[in-house]
Order: sequence, then structure tokens, then C-alpha cells
Amino acid sequence: MESSTRLGAYTPYLLTLIPILFGLVISLAGNRNVITRSFTGLSGDKWWMDVYWVIAMTMFPVGGTIGSTVPLLAPKTMSRKLILNLANVLGILGSVVYYLSYFLGSYICFVMSRLVHGTTVGVLMSFGIVTYLQMVIPKQARIASTFVQPLINFGVVLSSIMNLNAIIGDRWLISITPLVVTQILMFLVLIILPESPIFYMQISRDKLKVARLLGSIRPKNWNSEKEAEHIHIEVSKSAETEYVSLMSFLTTNGLKMPIFVVCMVSIGQIFSGVNVLVLYASKFVEDAKIEPSDVGMVVIMLVGLIGSIIFAVVIPRSGNKPMMVLGHLMMGLSFVIASYLSTFHNLPWVCLGFLCLYLFFFQSGPGSLPWVIFQSTFEPKYQATAQGLLSLLNWTSNALVMAFGVTILESLGINVLLFFGILNILFAIFFQIFMVETKGKTYSQIIEEYSNRF
Repeated sequence: MESSTRLGAYTPYLLTLIPILFGLVISLAGNRNVITRSFTGLSGDKWWMDVYWVIAMTMFPVGGTIGSTVPLLAPKTMSRKLILNLANVLGILGSVVYYLSYFLGSYICFVMSRLVHGTTVGVLMSFGIVTYLQMVIPKQARIASTFVQPLINFGVVLSSIMNLNAIIGDRWLISITPLVVTQILMFLVLIILPESPIFYMQISRDKLKVARLLGSIRPKNWNSEKEAEHIHIEVSKSAETEYVSLMSFLTTNGLKMPIFVVCMVSIGQIFSGVNVLVLYASKFVEDAKIEPSDVGMVVIMLVGLIGSIIFAVVIPRSGNKPMMVLGHLMMGLSFVIASYLSTFHNLPWVCLGFLCLYLFFFQSGPGSLPWVIFQSTFEPKYQATAQGLLSLLNWTSNALVMAFGVTILESLGINVLLFFGILNILFAIFFQIFMVETKGKTYSQIIEEYSNRF
């Protein structure tokens, strides 16, 4: 795909709409009581209503699992820009179904909208973030990657604000407004952006056309021909790299312990309880006797956003292992203390402070480092397979937590914090004992250290 129009060096940053969109979808259905009251045809006691809600919420990670398989199934020559466009259009259709669920009072439409939205963000996060990092100026890629988690949290906070009772009342459809606006902007952005230069080089090896693509998204005096030559060299090297299947990856000598540890990194992210807190924050703050509960929920999300901005600066200057250990340890202690305060003392706002502290330290490592650790542990020929494994574990774990987390939450109430608090402390101990620091080391040094230790 050829382009001669100069769009500007900052145009690729428009793809940061993707993590914002992801955050908006995560907390879209944040006002459970208002939403469930509007559905016609639902019958049964409280237990059945919980089941209906669990099914609806589980559809989001199920859709994400489906979307994350697209990189494995899509033809290697299929335009990345086209895939992102199709995924975004699918997301817009999901929003239309969400509208129908409101106007028709249809639970089925609501469930389908969560499935479609999950599938959409599964595709967008798999393809879109990679495309974004490929299109920015190479020296800016590391800085550009630090924007992703704060922007996800920004989307979560914005969607949480839109779910405030003072804003939506009984008209919960209003909460989807930021998502629809973002989807429309995303549609326009994907029209004006050119194809990923790296992808175009992979399928064409045409340095002249790639230089033209680069010229449209680089500063005026940028040497696009030189960058195109560098991309050509890197793509040629990658083409000589043997593809490694998942089974070969899992059975490679010397990789079993590193694979196990980094898989635990991914599992620890989801089983930390963060998604239960984000999706059911209103339930936690109600059980903690915090009034008004919806405002307390927004406060928690806002602290998470602040934490992601702060740790975006701190993490590049720190080791990956200490940040993972610190994150899980502080998250665990925060949940344990919040559970104790809510059970034995009437200190709701102090309890809220520890819930905020939990989400703050989630940003220190457990929320942002799993992808970094996967990429820094395994050499390039394993990375595509390793990232596929990470996506599968991430979304599958998410579905399990959504399916069973609510049941545990309804059984234990606020004391479910103690359960997830203990899990986080165990994760911190595990990473302290078994994890190898990856920052500043080569792939061979990391694997050798694992081999020497175990």
C-alpha cells in the first residue's frame, strides 16, 4: 500500500486509542444493579441473578480468547491495517448490539455485546499494539510502550465516571458514549494511517515503497531510505529464523523452568484479583460500607491511573524482578489489611485507602511487566510462540476468574480480599525464589542462570 502524503511524525501515536478503547470496554458494564433491573424475562432468586451476571461478564474474556487466536489463524500476507479496521468495525457492531440490549431490555443482546467487544479488543491488543510500536520512530519505541498501561487505566477511569449514578441514573446506555466516540475516531485514524512499514517489507521486500510509507509518518528531513534499508536487513534476518511450534517450544531442553516461571508471571497477573476488583468495585465498596459506593469505585480507579503514570517513569530505572516481588507483596498486604479492617473495624475510608493502594501497586510490575519479561527471556525465534502462549494463558485465566471469582465473592463478601491477598503474597514469595532478573542481560545469560540455579 503506497502513500505519498506527509501525515507527521506523531501520527502513529493516534493508535494509542487502542489501549484507551480496551480500558473503556473493561469497565463498560460497571453499574450492575441498574443494568440488571432493565432486562425483561429474567426470573429467579438472587442466586440465579448472580448466574446471569457471571455468564455475561465471562463473555468478555471468552471473546478476548477468540480474538487472541486471530494472529495464529490470519494469513501472514493479510494487511494488518485491514485486520485492525475489521476488528474495529466488529466492535462498532458490538456497540450497536449493546444499544439494542438497552432499548429491547434484552439480556441476550447484552451477553452478545460483551462477547463481541471482548473479541474486538482481543484482536486490537494483539495486532494493534505491535503495529503501533512498529510505526513510531525506533528510538521512541521504548518510551511509546510505557504509554500503554496508563492509557488503559485512563479508559477504565473514564468509563467508571460515566457509570456514576449521578450521571446515568437508570439510563445506563449513556455509559457507552466514550467508547462509541473512541471507536469512530479509531475508524477515521485507520483510514488515514498507512500500512505498517515493517509488515509491508515482510510481504514485498520493496525498499522504495517502504521508504515512501515511512516518509508519510516521519519528520520532514528524516532519512526514510536509511530506515527502510535497516528494516530490510532485520526482516531478512527474521525470514531466516526457523518457526518454532508450541510443542517444540514447551519441550526444548533448558527452557522448561523459564517457561514455567514466566507462565506464572502471566497467571499471577490475573489471579491477583485485579479484574474482580475492577469489574466488581461497587460490590467491594458497598461491603466495606463506603458511601456513596460509586464515588468510592471511581476513587480506586483514579489511584490506579496515577500509579500507572508514576511507575511508567520508575520501572525503566528498576529491575523487573524486584518490581514484580514488590508489586505482589504490597498488593497482598493491602488486601489482607482491607479485609481485616472491614471485618473487625468500622473504618470504611481507611479500607478504601488500602483498596486504592492495591491497585496502585498493581501498576508497579504485575500489571505492566508480563509482556516485557516474556520478550526479554526468550530469543527472537521463540518470541512469537511465547507471546501466543502468554495471550492464551492471560485470557483463559481471565475467563476462569470471571466464572468462579463472582461465586467466591458472593460467598465470602469482602473477605474474598483475604483469599486474593494470600495468593498475592504467595506469588511474591515464588518470584523471589525462582525468578531470574532479566533486565540488562542477554537471552543466553538468562537461560544459563536458570539452568545453573535449577
